[in-house]
Amino acid sequence: MMRTIIETKDLIPDKDLFKRLCLAFGPTGCEEEVDGLIKDELAGYCDKIETDRLGNTYAFLGTDPAKKTLMLFAHKDEVGFLITGVSPEGLLYFSNVGGIMPTVLMGRRVVVRTLENKDIYGVIATKPVHMLSRDERKQLPTADEMYIDVGATERKQLEGIIDVGCYGTFIPSFEYFGENDKKLAAKAIDDRIGCAVMAGFARNYYPVREKLPVNVVLAFTVREEIGNSGANVACERIKPDYALILESTAASDIAGVPQSGKVAITGEGGAVSFMDRSTVYDRGMKDFVFHVADEKNIPVQLKKFVSGGNDAGAVHRAAGGIRTVALSTPSRYIHSAVCVIGSRDYDSVFKLSCAIAENADLIDNY
Repeated sequence: MMRTIIETKDLIPDKDLFKRLCLAFGPTGCEEEVDGLIKDELAGYCDKIETDRLGNTYAFLGTDPAKKTLMLFAHKDEVGFLITGVSPEGLLYFSNVGGIMPTVLMGRRVVVRTLENKDIYGVIATKPVHMLSRDERKQLPTADEMYIDVGATERKQLEGIIDVGCYGTFIPSFEYFGENDKKLAAKAIDDRIGCAVMAGFARNYYPVREKLPVNVVLAFTVREEIGNSGANVACERIKPDYALILESTAASDIAGVPQSGKVAITGEGGAVSFMDRSTVYDRGMKDFVFHVADEKNIPVQLKKFVSGGNDAGAVHRAAGGIRTVALSTPSRYIHSAVCVIGSRDYDSVFKLSCAIAENADLIDNY
């Protein structure tokens, strides 16, 4: 029999924070703004908050040594750009931070954070079609052949303002659209949605945390898009018994993708992975999640295609081995300027995460 501490209908997701997180600046290595929003939101809703030297932030709900520990993970960083040079004409050369396809770059509006911590807007560009040779027209330009135009006319105008090592992201966006606002388009859904789910969990369960069958640690990690190093450090610090990775995953319910390649469908709930490029997931944990979803009547789906990877790649092999499962929000156009999710999937992932924590003492039965 599944336990109920808070009725599903009474759970309140933190949607305002979700919007603010998506609009925040936070490429890998620059997670401070996102971290500040999270800490402000969690103030008064956890037993303690800690931050390690790498930049991971931990919120603790329950500190009973007799209970096992469930650790929830979501990463604060997003894909973005690292400035690698400035041309004599005042154009910014850059490298991608994280996996971004060149096809989603050209013509995109971006924001570059200056040495004085201010934002300058720009546009990613390359040579126009009129100036390309016949051979060049047959090939897609790489990021190395593009630049960011911030309106300068010479390098001197940017001295002391932008230099090598500055970071940029796609321009902030957050908008509901479609019939009855069933879709949401926003920057950095990967993985601000996981961060918002965890913050919402803290705000709902802190007053009743002693009723939870496990201690819960919320880990807001850094550097997922480049190497998962934050998650590895977090596991070695906490050494949890169980791990729930809250992520976003590629949804392929779009034109041009065969049925066999449709990873997950937007609007049909969170997606549970059986395997990706970095992890073979704990089968018992997977079965447990589906059982909880069935008992609580919460939409969920199986991720149908082996693709991607996330913090689980570091988590499951850390601290002597941790039983791990991933619950991801299906997202169209992941790692681009704008991701699209089913707006109801946020609620489904949030409610299922809560139900998992309420019944985490049953995991060892699976």
